[in-house]
Amino acid sequence: MHFLSYIHSMKKLLKQVREVVRKANLPVVRKGGLVVPPKFTQEELNLIVKLLERRALRQNGGKLGSNWRSLV
Repeated sequence: MHFLSYIHSMKKLLKQVREVVRKANLPVVRKGGLVVPPKFTQEELNLIVKLLERRALRQNGGKLGSNWRSLV
C-alpha cells in the first residue's frame, strides 16, 4: 500500500516540476517597457528553492556552505 502512495506522490512531484519548467520557459512578456516575470505560486517557489538546494548539496559534496554561486 505504501508503494502506491509513493508512486502517487512521485507523479505529483513530477507534474509540479514540469509546470515550473513550463512557466520558466514562457516567452518574455513586456508591458509598458518593463519585463513581466511569470507568476509562480508559493508552492512552486518553494519547490524551486528546494531543487536549487539539492543541486548545491550535490555540487558541494553534501555541504550547503556559503558558496552561493553553486546555486546559479
